[in-house]
Amino acid sequence: MKKWYFDIGAKVKNGDVLAELDTPEVDQQLNQSRANLKVAQAALDLSRVTYERNKELFQRHVIAGQDIDNSTGDFQVKEATVTATKRT
Repeated sequence: MKKWYFDIGAKVKNGDVLAELDTPEVDQQLNQSRANLKVAQAALDLSRVTYERNKELFQRHVIAGQDIDNSTGDFQVKEATVTATKRT
């Protein structure tokens, strides 16, 4: 407990803050989750750019089908990682 604002039996109204909790472990986990999401989002952004570039190159017959397949798969994995990271 970081701070307690009301004594037991005190009159309070809806919306009053009763106490502040000190939760350094939870705060650390939240900060780590936010950092993980930023990393995953950056990887997704790079993968999206690569996928879009390779899609255009494939349509112009510059790269092989395997290259666009790899880009598509990587993009989908990175997209799923961001989605999963947001849920945790």
